[in-house]
Amino acid sequence: LTSPAMMENSSFASVEDIINEKQGMMWKKVHHVGGSFSAMLGKKDWLERYFVLIGGTLSYFHNEAEYTANKVPSKDVAYRMKHCEITIDESEIKQHGVAKFGILITPKNDQGGPRALQLRVDTEESRSLWMAAMKGVGVIQQKPRGNSVLSKLFNDVPAIEE
Repeated sequence: LTSPAMMENSSFASVEDIINEKQGMMWKKVHHVGGSFSAMLGKKDWLERYFVLIGGTLSYFHNEAEYTANKVPSKDVAYRMKHCEITIDESEIKQHGVAKFGILITPKNDQGGPRALQLRVDTEESRSLWMAAMKGVGVIQQKPRGNSVLSKLFNDVPAIEE
């Protein structure tokens, strides 16, 4: 756990950065539209993309190299987590016979993003970490109270390691 004193000496700017910043590969569901043969068959593909969550905004790139080269995110799309509902996607999907763990991001309004976004990751742990980072935006904005680790950080009380 990180205390405010430790944060001052780190490269993170704030508690929000620690909780809400994450990067990595995930699979994104693509629905074919229009008159393509795949669309007529109702085919749905999963494409691996490099996702970046910074400051409560989720964007994606074709790969990490595009992100590090400061390219514009794919389709110039951004999902603002505070305007989205983030849930576990229970629909079963297997890629090459291996189960994937799903995340469903549903915009609550136009500020959240253009459409629902279905994502897959390799492990349940990875899904938990992504969802915690995505949902952390709402936690930060609500200024947690009580005896939680977040409330201690906000009140400049060092976090207690368990």
